[in-house]
Amino acid sequence: MFVWMTVHFGLLPPITDEDPEQPPDHTMRLWIRLVKAGLLIAPGDYFAATPDVPKPDEGHYRIAFSMGSPETLKKGAAIFAEEVHGYFEDALKA
Repeated sequence: MFVWMTVHFGLLPPITDEDPEQPPDHTMRLWIRLVKAGLLIAPGDYFAATPDVPKPDEGHYRIAFSMGSPETLKKGAAIFAEEVHGYFEDALKA
C-alpha cells in the first residue's frame, strides 16, 4: 500500500543555479534531502502515466506504508514533515 504526497513548490523561487552536482528541480532536490535524512521513498514522477504529470510547480512522492511498524511510520512522517519544512525555509532564504 502506498500514500501519494504532493508538494506544491509554486511559492518557492525558481532554481537558477546551474550546479551540475545538483538536480535542476525542487522535486529531486527535496528527494535527495529526504534520503540523506534517512527516509527512503520514491519520487512519484517515475510512476506518471503521462508526460504532463506532474505539473511544473508540483512534486510527487510515493510512500510505502504496509511494511513498517507504527513506530517506523511515525518516525518517517516526522522526518518528512521536518525536511519539507526545512527545504522551504532554506529555499525562501536563498
